[in-house]
Amino acid sequence: MTKKGRFGFGSGAFDNEPERVEESLAVGETHKARLGPMATAVRDAGRANAEIGGHLGVDELATLELAVEMKALRDAQLDLRMVGLEQIDESHLQRDRTEIDPDALEELKTSIRDQGLALPIRVDLLDDGRYGLNQGRRRLLAFRALFAETGDPRYAMIPALVDKASERESAYRRMVDENLIREDVSLAELAGLAIGYAEEASIAPDEAVERLFASANRNRRWTIGEFVKLFVAIGDALCHPKAISRDLGRKLARKIDGGEAQSIRSALEAAPDRSEEDEIAILEAVSSSQKAQNEPRARRAIAPVRKIRVVPKSGSGRRYDVIVTDKKIVISGKGVGGIGDDRLRELIERLVSE
Repeated sequence: MTKKGRFGFGSGAFDNEPERVEESLAVGETHKARLGPMATAVRDAGRANAEIGGHLGVDELATLELAVEMKALRDAQLDLRMVGLEQIDESHLQRDRTEIDPDALEELKTSIRDQGLALPIRVDLLDDGRYGLNQGRRRLLAFRALFAETGDPRYAMIPALVDKASERESAYRRMVDENLIREDVSLAELAGLAIGYAEEASIAPDEAVERLFASANRNRRWTIGEFVKLFVAIGDALCHPKAISRDLGRKLARKIDGGEAQSIRSALEAAPDRSEEDEIAILEAVSSSQKAQNEPRARRAIAPVRKIRVVPKSGSGRRYDVIVTDKKIVISGKGVGGIGDDRLRELIERLVSE
């Protein structure tokens, strides 16, 4: 698999929220088994103090908690250590998030500068002795930015949980599970992740969806599978995949099931310099078009899509893009929403009467 996904999805960002250290539960395991090494450490330290009569002071109890916590981490084959920034490979896994909010990154840098890092990142120990980033890319980027800006050696190394027994699938699963609940991860990015993993693991894309998104509900997995189908068929023809909504993606997947992938490609290729709005308008148009019922499937095609650019003679500098199909006209451009109802009626009457 390449370091960047087939459809332009590169490395993504993770925030500074708590991340789960425990592995996924098998069906039938109890809630108590959900405690990860950190939570288990606190519980065991409390039990140990109770067993000796609760006589430990604050400092002694803190030392006991730390010792129990480190043992729990070792039992989970995790090792907490300081890792040099230059030793960490960010491209170890293809990410399911592809954009970083600059403002959020600045806030995180301020928090780290003022209060330190709340949680370590998580890395896998690689065969060459380096470390592959598993979770916490935004924390890593914040440390790198702080070190570049200040030269302060405090930011030359970052606290990291090193997973010495990580398998690639479980690493992907942890990353996916951490981010499935985030609204800013698009279905296109999740589909790209599944396709990339399928290529790396030499399995079918639908099997990759079932493995990676096992913790998602069935409807969510089905939707991701529909987007996988869409991107396998026409992904390389899309310029703005993340703008495709859930409903539009499902409609397009149904078109692909009906043998219309090439027709969708042709509609996109007819507008090579399209904007995001243009692409969505084209896809909406083709997704709502109807097949000719009496034609053989091989000959059925989506009605042609025309794109016209209009520059008013008024010299205002504005320009408008018009997408035309057999049943729809879509006009986009700055200020187009401000056209009054009477003016719109006049324009439509002129169009249909000529």
